[in-house]
Amino acid sequence: MKTIKRIIPLLLTAVLLFTLTAFAGTAEESPYEWPENPTETYELTVGVTVAENTPAGQALLEIDKALREESHGAVGLDIFWESTLGSSVELGEALVSGTIDIALISSAVISNYTKAIDVLSLPFIITNREQIKTVIDEYFDDVTAGMPENIGVPLGIWEFGFRHLFTKEKEVKCLEDIKGLTIRVMDGKLYSSTFEALGAIPTNISLSELVTAFQQGVIDGVELSLAAFVNQQQHTFCKYAAFIGYNYSVGCPTMSNDAFDRYPQEVTDLVQKVFWDYKYFTVDAGAEAEEEYTKTCEDAGMTINYFDDAEMQKLKDAVQPVWDSYKDIIGAELIESVSNIQ
Repeated sequence: MKTIKRIIPLLLTAVLLFTLTAFAGTAEESPYEWPENPTETYELTVGVTVAENTPAGQALLEIDKALREESHGAVGLDIFWESTLGSSVELGEALVSGTIDIALISSAVISNYTKAIDVLSLPFIITNREQIKTVIDEYFDDVTAGMPENIGVPLGIWEFGFRHLFTKEKEVKCLEDIKGLTIRVMDGKLYSSTFEALGAIPTNISLSELVTAFQQGVIDGVELSLAAFVNQQQHTFCKYAAFIGYNYSVGCPTMSNDAFDRYPQEVTDLVQKVFWDYKYFTVDAGAEAEEEYTKTCEDAGMTINYFDDAEMQKLKDAVQPVWDSYKDIIGAELIESVSNIQ
């Protein structure tokens, strides 16, 4: 990612916004040489909703190690796991207020501040991991446009996983089986619109209340990534899974603008450089983890269904109106660019 020069307080706001927007896309080596025995140390506070054993958690641990090695112990991460510092929404607010240095926040939360990130949440737009790597390399600035001005400096695009459909009682083998089901969806109009287009009845329920909702018959199913589904032990009571991968869930590690201005440039340069060094970590680790999570579901006795090409095309045709409705919001050109990646 391109280095941003330190912004002095008297610059006009317009210049500030332009400069912050210009950093992303490539990683450059900093000319600063860290002393072997640093006199100043910097521990950046990091808030996340994930656990240490997830791909994102492992990425942060590796980045912390690399930062300490490259700075001879001067720079490191003080990581607070599993929503200790708040939910993803609350972490987004903390970034804006500057009460936290770095947070890993979902695209659903980022979209409250800028809409470009929603391109990755369109149903079935991301179909494989090589595609997302191309997005990271070639469209990073486009996808994260608006973040520096509105929430913070993006340090990457990280995988949370492909999202599938899980049900307790009804087996889903085709589009017709989805119709009429009450499905818990992630908060956000785009996700509700997607399942409405598929004929389901979307509802927003806290993840902590899912078990009760299933037991009381309030919902028939839930859409989740495999990582979230297994880590929350929902494979112990859901009987069926439809691996439709309708959404590729991502998040962005993001540095608050306050932290970016407050820390010395050699610190922010190093942070950007090391995070970018690990730009594919969660994507590659996610593929391996997905195999393990699938086996966990199978071992629990779940029935897993995969749709053939013809049935998948029916799903894609059904959600086309969702794409159409977001062309003006996201930008038709960006949608086309991402969808055309082979």
